[in-house]
Amino acid sequence: MLSVILASSLFLGPADAAQAEAVQLVARVTEERFVAVNPSDRAQLLVFHDREGGRAARTIVAAGGEVAFDFPAGTLDSLLLHVVSPAERSATAAADYDLGSIAARGFQLFWTTREAANAHAWGVDPMNPDEPVYVPAVAEPSFQSQALAPHVPVITPTDKPKGDLPPRIDDKPLPPV
Repeated sequence: MLSVILASSLFLGPADAAQAEAVQLVARVTEERFVAVNPSDRAQLLVFHDREGGRAARTIVAAGGEVAFDFPAGTLDSLLLHVVSPAERSATAAADYDLGSIAARGFQLFWTTREAANAHAWGVDPMNPDEPVYVPAVAEPSFQSQALAPHVPVITPTDKPKGDLPPRIDDKPLPPV
């Protein structure tokens, strides 16, 4: 984990201070491990999901925090990463990134940036570590960040005389243990 932090601080040195502010997430992806650091001052929501968009796992990386996951080989074959970053008045989302192809390319580091409404991803190729490589997103994101909007339950009006109320709970003593 320390190598990811050191590499991100070396790569995004003082000369790239403007770019460092836009970095959402710095990660290392291998066939059996995912490690990510959030260098920003805001929490990031990571959504891992399959290509069909059916199953999803979510985790929040706190500002300055890190996460690490170990998994069996072959898990990344159809796994996509979606990074949701809080903006000033709403959440902005990066595109979907194919973790299987990122691991297969052998990037030393992978990071996502955001400029206004545009999200980009970059990687450090071990054969040419001085030149960042643009990581293309999956053409059509299969996971929509609108699905993350909070849901507030609302009691619907009815024609019942007392309205649509939850069932009454009686004051019964608990059974003995």
